[in-house]
Amino acid sequence: MIDLRRTEKRKIKHYVRRATADDVVIMQAFFDKEARKKQFYPCYDFSLIGTDNDYYRDIRLSDFFLAFESNGDRQNLIGMTGLWDQKNFKQTRIAGYANGMQYIRPFYNLYTKIFGGLSLPPAGALTSYLYLHSTVIANNEPETFADLVAFARRELKNTRYDALVFGFDVNDPLHAVADKYKKVELFSRHFLTSYGEDPASELDSDRIMYLETSRL
Repeated sequence: MIDLRRTEKRKIKHYVRRATADDVVIMQAFFDKEARKKQFYPCYDFSLIGTDNDYYRDIRLSDFFLAFESNGDRQNLIGMTGLWDQKNFKQTRIAGYANGMQYIRPFYNLYTKIFGGLSLPPAGALTSYLYLHSTVIANNEPETFADLVAFARRELKNTRYDALVFGFDVNDPLHAVADKYKKVELFSRHFLTSYGEDPASELDSDRIMYLETSRL
């Protein structure tokens, strides 16, 4: 979970823009080609975005950011990610603060306003954050993903959102992009469940896990 309030200072190297309906075909082809290089990637049909299909609920095509080669070839897609506001169906509410944290909160929030970081909402309030999802990068290149994150942060500046949430396998090079920002980091373990025989032997242990935080 990275801060959105601090000014983005990264100089974006690639050509990045929002997606349009004309991009669905190249987005689908790019996702199908690159996502399968990691394990457990979700299935996506980009033509269903904007329909009443619950799998794509509140996902908007215009909230996808596309990165293209910076050499003038703006048809060569090399990275994509999307924003997803799930507040209509999944919320996080602050029930309260233990001990003296409610008294410390205003001073802590003043500190984050000056030096950056994630503020603490008042008790009873909903947290305000967005997910990054469907993140696929050609050759898993961190610099491309860093450009997409920088573009997203600039697009979200002065909005009602305080933070951006995304996640990766700890062995994924894209994970390191978050280190450049004020962040709150959580670690988790993932378990495989099946009927009958253990399917672990059928998995490719050399492939990085695709972690879609927005669907956990």
